[in-house]
Amino acid sequence: MLYRLNVVPIPLPPLRERLADVVPLAEHFLRLSARDGAPKRLTAAAASRLLSHYWPGNVRELRNVIERANVLVRDAIIDGDDLELGRSEPADVASLPPQWLDGDLPTALARLEKAMIVHALAVCGGNRTEAARRLNINRQLLYAKMQRYGLAEKSASEIPTRDVGKADGENSSD
Repeated sequence: MLYRLNVVPIPLPPLRERLADVVPLAEHFLRLSARDGAPKRLTAAAASRLLSHYWPGNVRELRNVIERANVLVRDAIIDGDDLELGRSEPADVASLPPQWLDGDLPTALARLEKAMIVHALAVCGGNRTEAARRLNINRQLLYAKMQRYGLAEKSASEIPTRDVGKADGENSSD
């Protein structure tokens, strides 16, 4: 069936790669949605905000944002704060270290799991019970995962306790 539609393929890059088209398209959509008389105008702050958005929904998202602003803003000018935009960058992919995206999914998930465990333990001051609660897993599972990722320290019986009084019969001068 696709061969019937695929006569002349037209590659069209996403809107985020055609920033020169964002403001003219927004102004076009303002003209289309102008009910009576002159269309509303965009301020420089609004144009800047439109240009900095990632546009995961492409042109349809831009049209919806402009139509929403046109309906909700009472003034003849739409400012940057009047635009209801979601995230202005891709969903956290840009903030990940590049090596996290290399390899297969199980390896990437293991990296994320280890990082989350390390973070939870750091936030909880090493308290494993609280870290498990924060991660929404049971404590035994946390211990197993810590062992798997090489995060398990010595067992509690192997770690000497500091600041504990001497046993009976011992001198405090030793």
